[in-house]
Amino acid sequence: MPRNSPVAGRRGRDRLSRSEAESPPRKKLLIVSSAVLNPANTLNSLVEMTQAALLSEIYDVALLSVWQSLPGGALEGRRRGAAWVRSPSPANFRDLADWLGTARMRAVRRHTIEGLQVFEGTANPRGQSFDDDLEAWVRGAWQAYEEYCSEHGKPDLIHAHGRFLNAGVFALQVLKSQCVPYVYVEHCSFYQRGLAPLECREVLAEVIRRSQAYAPVSGVLAKAVAKFVGDIRTPVITPNALDPGFEDQPMRPPPPSRPFRFFNASSLDEIKGIDVLLKAFAEAFAGDENVELTICGDGAQRKHFETMAGELGIDRRVTFRGWRPNDEIVQFMDDAHATVISSRVETFGVVAIESLARGRPVLATRCGGPEEIVTETDGILVRPADPAALARGMVSLVANYGQFDCSAIRDASLKRFGREAFLRRAAQISGMPDLEHARPRRPGKAFAAVLTTET
Repeated sequence: MPRNSPVAGRRGRDRLSRSEAESPPRKKLLIVSSAVLNPANTLNSLVEMTQAALLSEIYDVALLSVWQSLPGGALEGRRRGAAWVRSPSPANFRDLADWLGTARMRAVRRHTIEGLQVFEGTANPRGQSFDDDLEAWVRGAWQAYEEYCSEHGKPDLIHAHGRFLNAGVFALQVLKSQCVPYVYVEHCSFYQRGLAPLECREVLAEVIRRSQAYAPVSGVLAKAVAKFVGDIRTPVITPNALDPGFEDQPMRPPPPSRPFRFFNASSLDEIKGIDVLLKAFAEAFAGDENVELTICGDGAQRKHFETMAGELGIDRRVTFRGWRPNDEIVQFMDDAHATVISSRVETFGVVAIESLARGRPVLATRCGGPEEIVTETDGILVRPADPAALARGMVSLVANYGQFDCSAIRDASLKRFGREAFLRRAAQISGMPDLEHARPRRPGKAFAAVLTTET
């Protein structure tokens, strides 16, 4: 019978219907980001976006975020309004209008980002205390949650991403009021940096204790949290997901040996150690025109680092590219020989697994997460905040580059951090259906920005 005959078509549809009927119903997963997430602000929630994309193969996934609408809160609004009433000058009017222009009505907004539905609530923090701001954030989250439920009903599971505590506190409230279980995913560097407020210890302990699973992104972070809050729960270490674009694009062989290119992608701030990287590069390759460094990312200190590169005499061989889309980051990595991570603190190190997935070795500092990613077969680890140590690592990597097998690096990395590995770990913490029912997203799609900024 011809494949395109009407009878064959009906039988095909019948088989599809029976198959769909036999498949388990797709559960509803709501991913809650503690960071801002809307079409104009995706950088800080790229971890959540990547996980949502992969989990949408199994679940009906939506995301929830909160936009803090009024800078300085209502008190600041009253102050500026009173100033204009007392002295209705054009300058005071412009001051009030500019401030109001940054605010948005207290309403839930819906967005579609990379095919994923986002419900965005609005908070009005007063800035008087951490508790007040947390309470305002949670109120905004409830707005968005009620909008989500009006369309989809209650979720079967919440993934609450802690970039400090907001999403976890909200998920705990939903559990108490509606019995919706949650997984608490922790990837905040405050614990490693000693910045977590002591008054948050009790509520954090309850968030962790009441979760269906507690999933820090690295063992180093889990130890830092345990030091802060106590060893109250066995963590399920759940590394961040790899953007599918880095896995699905075929690997390219390394470029010619000269010039040798290092690559770095990060926010340009003190935590990422760009000052250390520039000093190390200058020390290792002073006057060597055959070694180059490309830096993708942006931040408040970009001008400072560009000036530093000039003062060190390396500005002709160090290129600052700014924030780039991830599909371009794939190309930058492929055009480089190796990636260097100079951070002082990392909870995980997404750039490391991205580089390894492209078959490029990684030189990283022992700053937390990279210690659990980089091995002797795919890179080098050195002391953090030490330009001389990083310089020695760079020289060693250039001299011994031929010892690295790029294809083996990629294969081993994808087994550890690729799609299948992530979904297996997600099944462990979420009770996911069998992977045979997954509906893969379009291959090769990379998200719209280079790197999440870990708070």
